[in-house]
Amino acid sequence: MKKTLLIVAMLLLVATPVMATTTVKVLVNPAEQFTAPDGNKVQPVSIAYDSDADVRAFALDINIDSTGGAPNFQGIRDFKTGESTAASPGYGIFPSRFRDFIVVTSPVWSDPNYNPTVAWNEPESTDTGMGFPKMIVEMGTLFADEVNKPALSGTLFKFDVNAWGATGTFHITVAANTLRGGVVGNDGNGITGADLVLEGNDVSFACTLPDVVSQPEADATANITAAGFALGNRTETCCDVAGVDVGDIVSTNPAAGVQTCGISVDYVVSTGPCCVVVPNIVGGLCSAAEGAITGVGLTVGTVTTAYSDTVAAGLVISQNPTNPDCVALGSAVDYVCSLGPCVVPNVVNNMLEAPIMNPTTNARSTLTNAGFTIGARTTATHATIIAGRLISTTPAAGATPGCGTAVAYTVSTGKGVCATCPGDIVSDSIKQATDLSLLKARMITAFGRTGFYKATKGNIDTGDLWNICGDIVADSSLQATDLSLLKSQLIAGFNAGGFYKAPFVPINVPTKTLAQMQTAITTAKLVVGTITYANDPVVPNGSVISTTPAYPTYRNCNTTVNILVSLGP
Repeated sequence: MKKTLLIVAMLLLVATPVMATTTVKVLVNPAEQFTAPDGNKVQPVSIAYDSDADVRAFALDINIDSTGGAPNFQGIRDFKTGESTAASPGYGIFPSRFRDFIVVTSPVWSDPNYNPTVAWNEPESTDTGMGFPKMIVEMGTLFADEVNKPALSGTLFKFDVNAWGATGTFHITVAANTLRGGVVGNDGNGITGADLVLEGNDVSFACTLPDVVSQPEADATANITAAGFALGNRTETCCDVAGVDVGDIVSTNPAAGVQTCGISVDYVVSTGPCCVVVPNIVGGLCSAAEGAITGVGLTVGTVTTAYSDTVAAGLVISQNPTNPDCVALGSAVDYVCSLGPCVVPNVVNNMLEAPIMNPTTNARSTLTNAGFTIGARTTATHATIIAGRLISTTPAAGATPGCGTAVAYTVSTGKGVCATCPGDIVSDSIKQATDLSLLKARMITAFGRTGFYKATKGNIDTGDLWNICGDIVADSSLQATDLSLLKSQLIAGFNAGGFYKAPFVPINVPTKTLAQMQTAITTAKLVVGTITYANDPVVPNGSVISTTPAYPTYRNCNTTVNILVSLGP
C-alpha cells in the first residue's frame, strides 16, 4: 500500500489546472514578540494554509523586504516530521527527496532530521535559509489512507525573524516556488492563478526606550536592559529639577521613545541639587547660625548687630539671602544679630557734634548708634554745664521708648552770653594772612592767651558755643611753623565763623570810680561782688583801688568780681 502511495507522490509535480482555492498566508502576532538574551527583538511568524481541496505539497519562497542583512530568519520550528497519520496529520517530508527516506521494510517512513528548508547544495539555495532574509521551504505529505491525510487548514511551520537592531516595519512575502512545483493538489495538479491566494504580512520592530528620568539608578538600568537596550556611559551631574533626588536619573541619550533595538543608552545620574536652599535662621540663636549655614554647604558672610524692640538679644533679626532661596554651593549668607531693645544712652554733658580741635564724645553718633533718631533741639542756661553741651534728653537715659524714636535734647548756653568781638579775625587775619609771624601776633592780640568761644554756625543766637580754652593760641598758633598749615587748621577748626571773646576784668582800674567800675563789670557779663573801702595815699577818694580777681585775669561769664574802693589818704 505504501509503495503505491509513494509512486503517486512522485507524480505530484505534474501540473494541470484544478478547480479549488488554496490560501497560504503569513500570520504575525505582535504580542508574541520578545527580546532575546543578546538584546535583539525577535518576532515569531506562522505560515498557515487553508484550502477547499486536499493539498499534497508546498514549495514556497518566503522573503523579508530588508537590505543589509537585517532583519533575517533566525530559526524554523513547529513543523511535522515524517508521514501523516490520523494521530499526527501534516506535511513532514520533502516531495523531491522521498527516495532518500524510503525504507520499504519499515512500517514508518520518517526522517528525524527532516527540515523544511532546502539544503545548501540545492538549486536556488545560495544566500537563503537561516541568517538571511530569504527562505525556500518544501513540505509534502505521505499517508497510507484517507483517514491519515492532513486537514484542509492548519499551520505548516513557524519561524523567527530577528531584528538585529533594526527598527521599523518590514513586509514578509510568500510566493510559490515554480522550480520546485509550487503548490500541488492531492490529484497531482498544480494550484495556480485565481485558485492560489498568497498573503504576506508585516512585522514591526519597535524597541521603546522607557522614560526612566527621576527613577533610582538601579531601577532605571534594569528597565533599560529589560526593554532591549544595552547600558552605555554613566555620568553624573547636579540637578535642580523637582522630584529628581540624589542617585536618580537626570536624562538618557537617546531619550525615551522608539529607538534602535539593542543600542547602548548613556545615562546621567543626579549628585543632588545644583543650588542649596538657604536655611531659615531668623529667630534662632546667633550662636547656632554659623553651624546651620555651613552645614548645608554655604559660608558665613557679614555678621552685624542691631537693636530690636521685637527680637530678644542674641537672636537673629534678619538674613540675606533668605529662606527658601536657592543659591550656589559655597555662597555667603549675611545675618544681623539682635542687641535687644533700644535703650536711650546717657549723653548729658556731651556735645551733639564733636569739635575737630578738641573732640569729645559725639552725642549724635551715640544716639543713632543706639537706634534712635535726633529730635527737636532746645537751649537753656546751666550753672555747671558749659555752653554747647547737652543738659538733658527726652526720653531720658535708660528709657526704652522703641527703636527709631526721635530723642529731643537741650543744649546749654552756659551762664550767659559773653561779650563778643566782630568775628572778622577769620576773614581778615586768617584768610588774608601772608606772614606767619604777623598772623601769630594778631591771634595773640585778638585772643590773648586766655581762650575764646566759637559759634558752630557763626551765630551767637544758636547757642552752640565751643569752649576751646585758649589752647589753639598756645599749641597751634604759637608753635606753628607753616603758614598754610596754620591757616587750614584755623579755618577748619572754626568753620570760618565768628569768634566770641571770653570776658576779662575791666582795665584802667585806678582811674575808675566805683560807679564806672560797676558798669564795666556788668557790661562784661560779670557780677559785682563785695565792695570794701580802704585808705590809699595815691588813689583818690571814691576811686577803685583794685579788683579781685584782678585785671586781666580770664573768668567765665557771671564770675563775681569784688571791688576795693579808696577812702583817700
